[in-house]
Amino acid sequence: MIIEMVDFRPHFVCEWGTQKVSSKTDYDGQPRNMVTFSPHVEYVDAHWCRQVLTSFEIAFVPSTNDEDDALFASFNSELTEALNLCRAPHHWKWQDCVKRPEFQAAEKLVIESPSFKAQFEGNVLLTHDSDFALYRRSLWTKRRELSREQCQLYLDELYRREALHLDRISPEEFFQQLRAESSVREHISETIRNEVWRRDEGKCVQCGSRLRLEFDHIIPVALGGSSTVRNLQLLCESCNRSKGATLGRNGIATAG
Repeated sequence: MIIEMVDFRPHFVCEWGTQKVSSKTDYDGQPRNMVTFSPHVEYVDAHWCRQVLTSFEIAFVPSTNDEDDALFASFNSELTEALNLCRAPHHWKWQDCVKRPEFQAAEKLVIESPSFKAQFEGNVLLTHDSDFALYRRSLWTKRRELSREQCQLYLDELYRREALHLDRISPEEFFQQLRAESSVREHISETIRNEVWRRDEGKCVQCGSRLRLEFDHIIPVALGGSSTVRNLQLLCESCNRSKGATLGRNGIATAG
Protein backbone atom coordinates (compact mmCIF):
# COMPACT_ATOMS: atom_id res chain seq x y z
CA MET A 1 0.00 0.00 0.00
CA ILE A 2 1.32 3.45 -0.91
CA ILE A 3 -0.32 5.12 2.09
CA GLU A 4 -2.63 3.78 4.80
CA MET A 5 -4.02 4.90 8.15
CA VAL A 6 -2.27 3.80 11.34
CA ASP A 7 -4.48 5.50 13.93
CA PHE A 8 -7.60 7.63 13.47
CA ARG A 9 -7.06 9.74 16.59
CA PRO A 10 -3.65 9.15 18.17
CA HIS A 11 -2.77 11.02 21.34
CA PHE A 12 -0.49 13.97 20.62
CA VAL A 13 1.21 16.73 22.55
CA CYS A 14 2.91 19.81 21.17
CA GLU A 15 6.60 20.38 21.77
CA TRP A 16 6.51 24.16 21.54
CA GLY A 17 9.24 26.32 20.10
CA THR A 18 10.40 28.68 22.80
CA GLN A 19 11.48 31.62 20.64
CA LYS A 20 8.89 34.39 20.47
CA VAL A 21 8.31 35.08 16.78
CA SER A 22 6.05 37.04 14.45
CA SER A 23 5.28 36.31 10.82
CA LYS A 24 7.49 38.07 8.27
CA THR A 25 4.61 38.21 5.79
CA ASP A 26 1.55 39.86 7.23
CA TYR A 27 -2.23 39.54 7.12
CA ASP A 28 -4.39 42.59 6.43
CA GLY A 29 -1.32 44.82 6.40
CA GLN A 30 -0.39 43.94 10.00
CA PRO A 31 2.36 41.63 11.32
CA ARG A 32 0.91 38.63 13.15
CA ASN A 33 2.14 36.59 16.09
CA MET A 34 3.20 33.04 15.35
CA VAL A 35 3.61 29.82 17.33
CA THR A 36 6.06 27.07 16.41
CA PHE A 37 5.77 23.45 17.46
CA SER A 38 6.53 19.83 16.64
CA PRO A 39 3.89 17.21 17.51
CA HIS A 40 4.82 14.17 19.58
CA VAL A 41 2.42 11.36 18.69
CA GLU A 42 1.60 8.27 20.75
CA TYR A 43 -0.20 5.38 19.06
CA VAL A 44 -0.72 1.60 19.26
CA ASP A 45 0.75 -0.39 16.37
CA ALA A 46 -0.58 -3.53 14.66
CA HIS A 47 1.04 -5.69 17.35
CA TRP A 48 -0.71 -3.75 20.14
CA CYS A 49 2.56 -2.17 21.21
CA ARG A 50 2.71 1.47 22.33
CA GLN A 51 4.82 3.60 20.00
CA VAL A 52 5.85 7.24 20.24
CA LEU A 53 6.88 9.41 17.27
CA THR A 54 8.92 12.50 18.11
CA SER A 55 10.55 13.18 14.75
CA PHE A 56 7.93 15.35 13.04
CA GLU A 57 9.09 18.48 11.26
CA ILE A 58 8.61 21.87 12.89
CA ALA A 59 5.38 23.66 12.01
CA PHE A 60 5.06 27.45 11.89
CA VAL A 61 1.52 28.69 12.53
CA PRO A 62 0.75 32.43 12.20
CA SER A 63 -2.51 33.86 13.51
CA THR A 64 -5.03 34.82 10.85
CA ASN A 65 -7.31 37.18 12.80
CA ASP A 66 -7.09 39.71 15.63
CA GLU A 67 -8.62 37.44 18.29
CA ASP A 68 -6.22 34.58 17.58
CA ASP A 69 -3.34 37.05 17.36
CA ALA A 70 -4.01 38.09 20.96
CA LEU A 71 -4.15 34.42 22.03
CA PHE A 72 -0.85 33.67 20.31
CA ALA A 73 0.80 36.71 21.89
CA SER A 74 -0.44 35.67 25.34
CA PHE A 75 0.79 32.12 24.85
CA ASN A 76 4.22 33.28 23.70
CA SER A 77 4.40 35.32 26.89
CA GLU A 78 3.60 32.18 28.89
CA LEU A 79 6.41 30.39 27.08
CA THR A 80 8.79 33.17 28.05
CA GLU A 81 7.64 32.91 31.66
CA ALA A 82 8.17 29.13 31.62
CA LEU A 83 11.73 29.64 30.35
CA ASN A 84 12.41 32.15 33.10
CA LEU A 85 11.25 29.66 35.72
CA CYS A 86 13.76 27.14 34.38
CA ARG A 87 16.62 29.57 35.02
CA ALA A 88 18.21 30.88 38.21
CA PRO A 89 17.10 31.49 40.87
CA HIS A 90 14.08 29.16 40.31
CA HIS A 91 15.56 26.17 38.47
CA TRP A 92 12.19 24.56 37.78
CA LYS A 93 11.98 21.48 35.60
CA TRP A 94 10.43 22.18 32.21
CA GLN A 95 7.81 19.46 32.83
CA ASP A 96 6.64 21.38 35.91
CA CYS A 97 6.58 24.71 34.07
CA VAL A 98 4.18 23.45 31.39
CA LYS A 99 1.89 21.91 34.01
CA ARG A 100 1.09 25.30 35.54
CA PRO A 101 -2.65 26.13 35.19
CA GLU A 102 -1.82 29.44 33.47
CA PHE A 103 0.29 27.72 30.82
CA GLN A 104 -2.19 24.90 30.18
CA ALA A 105 -5.10 27.36 29.87
CA ALA A 106 -3.18 29.47 27.31
CA GLU A 107 -2.07 26.34 25.42
CA LYS A 108 -5.64 25.04 25.20
CA LEU A 109 -6.88 28.33 23.75
CA VAL A 110 -4.18 28.25 21.06
CA ILE A 111 -4.85 24.62 20.08
CA GLU A 112 -8.60 25.27 19.86
CA SER A 113 -8.23 28.53 17.90
CA PRO A 114 -9.43 28.67 14.26
CA SER A 115 -5.95 29.68 13.07
CA PHE A 116 -4.27 26.68 14.69
CA LYS A 117 -6.95 24.19 13.65
CA ALA A 118 -7.02 25.33 10.03
CA GLN A 119 -3.26 25.23 9.59
CA PHE A 120 -2.44 22.21 11.74
CA GLU A 121 -5.34 19.99 10.68
CA GLY A 122 -5.45 21.29 7.12
CA ASN A 123 -1.81 20.63 6.23
CA VAL A 124 0.19 17.41 6.12
CA LEU A 125 3.15 17.10 8.50
CA LEU A 126 5.80 14.46 7.83
CA THR A 127 8.36 12.76 10.02
CA HIS A 128 11.97 13.53 9.15
CA ASP A 129 12.42 10.05 7.64
CA SER A 130 9.21 10.61 5.64
CA ASP A 131 7.72 7.28 6.81
CA PHE A 132 4.71 8.83 8.58
CA ALA A 133 2.25 11.63 7.85
CA LEU A 134 -0.04 13.46 10.28
CA TYR A 135 -3.19 14.99 8.82
CA ARG A 136 -6.41 16.11 10.49
CA ARG A 137 -4.94 14.58 13.66
CA SER A 138 -4.90 11.13 12.02
CA LEU A 139 -1.66 9.20 11.62
CA TRP A 140 -0.72 7.57 8.31
CA THR A 141 2.17 5.39 7.20
CA LYS A 142 3.49 6.00 3.69
CA ARG A 143 6.19 5.13 1.22
CA ARG A 144 9.16 7.45 1.54
CA GLU A 145 9.04 8.47 -2.12
CA LEU A 146 5.51 9.88 -1.70
CA SER A 147 5.91 13.66 -1.33
CA ARG A 148 4.01 15.92 1.05
CA GLU A 149 2.10 17.42 -1.86
CA GLN A 150 1.05 13.98 -3.11
CA CYS A 151 -0.07 12.98 0.39
CA GLN A 152 -2.07 16.21 0.66
CA LEU A 153 -3.83 15.64 -2.66
CA TYR A 154 -4.78 12.06 -1.89
CA LEU A 155 -5.93 12.64 1.69
CA ASP A 156 -7.96 15.72 0.70
CA GLU A 157 -9.76 13.60 -1.90
CA LEU A 158 -10.26 10.78 0.60
CA TYR A 159 -11.92 13.08 3.14
CA ARG A 160 -13.94 14.81 0.43
CA ARG A 161 -15.39 11.47 -0.66
CA GLU A 162 -16.08 10.51 2.93
CA ALA A 163 -18.00 13.75 3.51
CA LEU A 164 -20.15 13.02 0.45
CA HIS A 165 -20.61 9.33 1.37
CA LEU A 166 -18.91 8.28 -1.86
CA ASP A 167 -16.91 5.11 -2.40
CA ARG A 168 -13.32 5.20 -1.18
CA ILE A 169 -10.60 5.48 -3.76
CA SER A 170 -7.36 3.55 -3.45
CA PRO A 171 -4.05 5.45 -3.64
CA GLU A 172 -3.12 3.50 -6.78
CA GLU A 173 -6.36 4.45 -8.54
CA PHE A 174 -6.14 8.07 -7.38
CA PHE A 175 -2.60 8.65 -8.63
CA GLN A 176 -3.39 6.92 -11.90
CA GLN A 177 -6.31 9.34 -12.42
CA LEU A 178 -4.14 12.26 -11.35
CA ARG A 179 -1.51 11.44 -13.94
CA ALA A 180 -4.16 11.16 -16.62
CA GLU A 181 -5.73 14.48 -15.62
CA SER A 182 -2.42 16.33 -15.43
CA SER A 183 -1.63 15.31 -18.98
CA VAL A 184 -4.67 17.20 -20.25
CA ARG A 185 -4.89 20.01 -17.68
CA GLU A 186 -5.43 23.37 -19.34
CA HIS A 187 -2.65 25.90 -18.85
CA ILE A 188 -3.55 29.11 -17.01
CA SER A 189 -2.18 31.98 -19.06
CA GLU A 190 -0.28 34.84 -17.49
CA THR A 191 -2.99 37.27 -18.64
CA ILE A 192 -5.72 35.32 -16.84
CA ARG A 193 -3.56 34.94 -13.70
CA ASN A 194 -3.03 38.70 -13.58
CA GLU A 195 -6.74 39.43 -14.06
CA VAL A 196 -7.78 36.99 -11.29
CA TRP A 197 -5.10 38.44 -9.01
CA ARG A 198 -6.34 42.00 -9.69
CA ARG A 199 -10.02 41.07 -9.20
CA ASP A 200 -9.39 39.22 -5.93
CA GLU A 201 -7.00 41.96 -4.74
CA GLY A 202 -4.13 39.54 -4.18
CA LYS A 203 -5.73 37.79 -1.20
CA CYS A 204 -7.75 34.71 -0.34
CA VAL A 205 -11.42 35.25 -1.19
CA GLN A 206 -12.48 33.32 1.93
CA CYS A 207 -10.24 34.47 4.80
CA GLY A 208 -8.34 37.42 3.33
CA SER A 209 -4.91 35.84 3.83
CA ARG A 210 -2.08 36.97 1.58
CA LEU A 211 0.07 33.92 2.38
CA ARG A 212 0.59 30.80 0.23
CA LEU A 213 -2.04 31.75 -2.37
CA GLU A 214 -3.20 29.32 -5.04
CA PHE A 215 -5.27 29.66 -8.21
CA ASP A 216 -8.30 27.45 -7.50
CA HIS A 217 -10.73 26.12 -10.11
CA ILE A 218 -14.27 26.73 -8.79
CA ILE A 219 -15.50 23.94 -11.06
CA PRO A 220 -12.56 21.52 -11.21
CA VAL A 221 -10.94 20.44 -14.43
CA ALA A 222 -12.02 16.85 -13.72
CA LEU A 223 -15.67 18.00 -13.84
CA GLY A 224 -15.28 20.04 -17.00
CA GLY A 225 -14.16 23.34 -15.49
CA SER A 226 -11.97 25.59 -17.61
CA SER A 227 -9.13 27.96 -16.77
CA THR A 228 -11.10 31.16 -17.30
CA VAL A 229 -11.32 34.26 -15.11
CA ARG A 230 -14.89 33.36 -14.07
CA ASN A 231 -13.89 29.84 -13.04
CA LEU A 232 -10.77 30.80 -11.09
CA GLN A 233 -10.36 32.33 -7.67
CA LEU A 234 -7.54 32.99 -5.19
CA LEU A 235 -7.48 30.79 -2.11
CA CYS A 236 -4.80 30.39 0.49
CA GLU A 237 -3.48 26.85 0.89
CA SER A 238 -5.46 26.27 4.12
CA CYS A 239 -8.81 27.37 2.66
CA ASN A 240 -8.19 25.41 -0.53
CA ARG A 241 -7.48 22.25 1.48
CA SER A 242 -10.53 22.74 3.70
CA LYS A 243 -13.14 23.29 0.96
CA GLY A 244 -14.56 19.95 2.03
CA ALA A 245 -18.10 19.35 0.84
CA THR A 246 -18.57 22.62 -1.01
CA LEU A 247 -17.47 23.57 -4.48
CA GLY A 248 -16.57 27.24 -4.58
CA ARG A 249 -19.74 29.31 -4.90
CA ASN A 250 -21.91 26.57 -6.37
CA GLY A 251 -22.43 24.20 -3.43
CA ILE A 252 -21.06 21.04 -5.13
CA ALA A 253 -18.19 19.12 -3.63
CA THR A 254 -14.75 19.04 -5.18
CA ALA A 255 -11.03 19.34 -4.72
CA GLY A 256 -9.48 22.42 -6.36
